[in-house]
Amino acid sequence: MAKRFLFVVTKPLLTMTGVQEILDTLLIVAAFDQPVSLLFLDQAVFLIKKNPLPNGLETSCTTERFACLPLYEINDVYVEHESLQELGLTATELSLPVSVCRRDEINALWSRFDVIYSFS
Repeated sequence: MAKRFLFVVTKPLLTMTGVQEILDTLLIVAAFDQPVSLLFLDQAVFLIKKNPLPNGLETSCTTERFACLPLYEINDVYVEHESLQELGLTATELSLPVSVCRRDEINALWSRFDVIYSFS
């Protein structure tokens, strides 16, 4: 029986190794036909920003790597509304289509999943 997985990313990983570890984990779980969703909170939103990160690290490699998610049927990507606001971003500035949820809705979101794994 399939379990629904939610992976939560809360920190920007400033190395491609960290990003690759997240993607490897997601893709392994998805490869075994487990439903996978992803939630970006706080500074981690910069991982899927279309333009360079504030410290100058280009996100093109990051955005290209996250572009493979739909191939593994990972289509449910969430971003916290308050994180976007705090970072001065909008959903249109992100490289993936996302569902925006408010902070007070996150507990309800979490309740829809069997397994929650945090990259923090």
